Amino acid sequence: MQRPFREPGIGVLDVALATLPAGKNPPLFDTNPERLMVRSRGQVGAVPLSVDTEAQVAGLVGVLDYVAGTWAMLPDAATPPTVSGGRLPEAVADADYDAVSIASFNVLRLFDEVADGNGAVTLTAAALDKRLTKTALAICDYLKAPDILGVVEIENLRVMGLLAERINTTCARAPAYVPYLESGNDVGGINVGFLVSTRAVAAGVARVEVLGVTQIGKDATIANPNGSTSVLNDRPPLRLRAVVRGGNGAATRSP
Repeated sequence: MQRPFREPGIGVLDVALATLPAGKNPPLFDTNPERLMVRSRGQVGAVPLSVDTEAQVAGLVGVLDYVAGTWAMLPDAATPPTVSGGRLPEAVADADYDAVSIASFNVLRLFDEVADGNGAVTLTAAALDKRLTKTALAICDYLKAPDILGVVEIENLRVMGLLAERINTTCARAPAYVPYLESGNDVGGINVGFLVSTRAVAAGVARVEVLGVTQIGKDATIANPNGSTSVLNDRPPLRLRAVVRGGNGAATRSP
């Protein structure tokens, strides 16, 4: 059975249609529910579902709701759905000896234990320790400690440093990560950054030499239909320029 996907186009009820230039006719989505959100904890006493790709869910009986522009099923607590199957995590293949390995990882709102009033959640020291341990294991064992790792949804440079330290001291691959992060505009206190491997490939030669990290569009704004403006980028993108060197002296330089 084919998996259902939302039709392409702008929703017919979307206010953005009113701002399109004359003569522009993009595809329109008719809002029929080709996709259906399941809010497993939507009803009192309902059990949260945990599903992965290719899992099979059976016994979805409940209330049909409408949340944030999307139809949503709220399963009944008395007859909870069942989940079977689903893919398990798989580690990436080891990089070839002459390859540059680059990856990204969403660490899902990784905050610290400091209440600094920036809109972020404050974790306990024990909770932070557990999250650092789990995240470090995932990066080491499943991402294989890539040369350059883009990190998404992390609070600040201090937490990036704690994560780098945890990986560097527990991962047998010894990436010698150095953290980079520039604070953005997200009201939830999360940002994006890089972990860059500086492990030695020869005497006095680091695997990655960073030429620069530049934040793009922090002050950019967007014009709203009502004439006001809003910040365009909650988490402005970062551009990393670097040289990656191999043990044979070869080097790969970013643009």
